[in-house]
Amino acid sequence: MTSKDKHVQPGLDRPIKREDIEQRLRSIKGDVESIKDSTVGVGVAAIGGLALLLVILAFIIGRSRGRKKYAFIEVRRG
Repeated sequence: MTSKDKHVQPGLDRPIKREDIEQRLRSIKGDVESIKDSTVGVGVAAIGGLALLLVILAFIIGRSRGRKKYAFIEVRRG
C-alpha cells in the first residue's frame, strides 16, 4: 500500500476485493475474541450465583411446606 492507497475506500473509489472482506472479518473476529475473553469470567460467576440462589430458594420453600404439612403434637403423660 502506498500513501495514496490509504485514502481509498473499497466500494466507493474501487471495487471490493476478497482481501478487503477477509481483512474486515479478521478485524471483527479479533474484537469479538477480546470481548469474549473479558466476559467469560463474569458469565461463569453469574451462573454460579444463580444456581446457588435457586438451591437456597428450593430449601426455603421445601422447609416452609414441611412446616405447614405436619403438625407437632405433644403428648403429656402424667
